Amino acid sequence: MTERGRNLAVGVTVLVALLLLGGMVMVFAGLPWLLERGYLLHLRFRRTADAKVGDMVHLSGLEVGRIVDIAFAGGDPRRGVTIAVRIKPNVRVPGEAVPVLHSKGFVGGAYLNFELRDRPAVDPRTGEPLEFYPADYPFPIEGAIPSTELIPQGLREDLAAAMKSLAKAGQAIERVFGGAAAAPAGPA
Repeated sequence: MTERGRNLAVGVTVLVALLLLGGMVMVFAGLPWLLERGYLLHLRFRRTADAKVGDMVHLSGLEVGRIVDIAFAGGDPRRGVTIAVRIKPNVRVPGEAVPVLHSKGFVGGAYLNFELRDRPAVDPRTGEPLEFYPADYPFPIEGAIPSTELIPQGLREDLAAAMKSLAKAGQAIERVFGGAAAAPAGPA
């Protein structure tokens, strides 16, 4: 074998090895989101609830996509966050679907699930109900984050109102009996 033939064989071997290595990286690490097929939907939430890029997206409990980007809504943290999700091309998200971020528990993490509600969203362009969100839907879909607090919001409001009423009753009792307790005792 000539030197030129040997160099050619080494070059071809190195090229094939690099292609195989690149293929293995893509298989084991997953394809980058740029190469994944599907369409983007943008969701708006008050906070991320510990959701991260790469987390799965579900529709009625079935995996239908992934989170591909998380950013402040309009670049302003006061407006909440926008989460971009890539939905598989064979999945159509119904207009009745509302994105909900659920907590995974005490250890942290979240998962995003589209949950079906009674009424479909209305397309702001036409004013008509949406049967399915189109692949080119340009508006952020408002999401929800269920309360994970130990005392539900309604009960906390009721307790706060009851505490105010008790405070007023305490002030009234003090006015009635407070003056008598503070009055000097009569002749002994």
